[in-house]
Amino acid sequence: GKPPPPPPPLPPPDEGDITTLIGAALLQAVVWFFLSQSFSPIVVGINAYIKRVPNGQKNIYLNVKRQYEEAGFVAPDTVAKAVTGYCFNYVALIHHSIGTLCLVASYIKVDSSLFRVGLSFEIGEGVQHALQIA
Repeated sequence: GKPPPPPPPLPPPDEGDITTLIGAALLQAVVWFFLSQSFSPIVVGINAYIKRVPNGQKNIYLNVKRQYEEAGFVAPDTVAKAVTGYCFNYVALIHHSIGTLCLVASYIKVDSSLFRVGLSFEIGEGVQHALQIA
């Protein structure tokens, strides 16, 4: 059979749409900045789980150290730094999964608002990183 036709194109954004996208991206930057800190519920939960696993922190340190060295990067020199990096990977996974789900849902539902929400995750992340290195 023939593949289904593509969905209709999204309407062009108007000034309100652009303002909403910028506001959502700035909100994403702030929210994910706080969710990636050591006091965030995500990081606290991951750390609590790691501490319950026998040799959890030590195993993470050894794995992260090996992965960094194989990639040619300077490996974390303490268990705490390795665990922090490990936790950040989960925060990034959650962040990108939610953003991707919004983008896929926007395609399925042909909804430009959902598309802007999904896009705000990526723009917000860019803003967050730009502010962190500034």
